Amino acid sequence: MLKTCDLILPHYNDEQWFDYSRDGAKDFFSVLFIQVGVSMFGWCVGCDLAKVIDWFVGKYGTLSYRSWRIFVQITSILGIGALIANLVLSITLGEYHWYKNKFSIAICFSPFGVLLRYYPSKLNGWKIWYPTGTFLANLIACAVLCPLVILIYGMKGTQSDDGNIVNSQKRIMVMHAVITGFCGTLSTMSTLINELMGQTAPRRWIYFWTTFIICFGLLLVVIGSYSLAKYFYTESDYSYFSPYHGDN
Repeated sequence: MLKTCDLILPHYNDEQWFDYSRDGAKDFFSVLFIQVGVSMFGWCVGCDLAKVIDWFVGKYGTLSYRSWRIFVQITSILGIGALIANLVLSITLGEYHWYKNKFSIAICFSPFGVLLRYYPSKLNGWKIWYPTGTFLANLIACAVLCPLVILIYGMKGTQSDDGNIVNSQKRIMVMHAVITGFCGTLSTMSTLINELMGQTAPRRWIYFWTTFIICFGLLLVVIGSYSLAKYFYTESDYSYFSPYHGDN
């Protein structure tokens, strides 16, 4: 998304302006094609792997319902224990510890995204063929992402030296965690690909283009409008990891 905003604004780098609009468009489409291509490839591999597992289980025996329930309970207990351990690490680790900055706080937000992802999924196939639940999950994730991106990368004015909207390293770290943990678990590319492959034309293309145009259009209108009115800082995504970034 930020690379697409390069089409709107040039960037300032210490001493002079540079126009990276062509690179921005190239990077945007390359990321888009790679993401969709990897997801489709993963879907194909997953289908073939499922067939191999079905063949293996059918040939050498099946798990009983009781054994399956025990497996589910064990994994659930391990998952709850891992969440508690991660919460303890988030509280006790130092402010600039790499695990806390990149993973632990984001994991703390992920259960909320999973829960919000679960309930809209009940709308899939309800009254109409369109996967409404998956579409709403992706749309809500994009709506939450928009203000967070502006707060993290947006500048107060139209010049590079006007200062960031948010200068607190802790706040920026938390907002990055919300993007990765909450928005990352709420939105879904894998389910989108699976539902697309389960549809037939023209429904497949209706679903794909409505999801892409509306969700990406929301990002482009909100973030792009701000980049037109103000200055947008689009340097390294991980600049906030520096202990010298902003106030504490």
